[in-house]
Amino acid sequence: MFDNAECFQGFFSAKDFDKNASPHFQKADKFYDALARQLSKSILRTWLILLELIRNMFTSAAA
Repeated sequence: MFDNAECFQGFFSAKDFDKNASPHFQKADKFYDALARQLSKSILRTWLILLELIRNMFTSAAA
């Protein structure tokens, strides 16, 4: 699959992850996990605001 051994050295195995031998991966994993949490909270807040606006439209139209 790889012609050059240097290209293959950049990849980690599951054993490397278990031994915490991949610090950049761990930092990236934490960063993207936090980013995903922020994004999901933001999307949820946006949907709740939109639902509240729609509910207010229907309640004010009925009154």
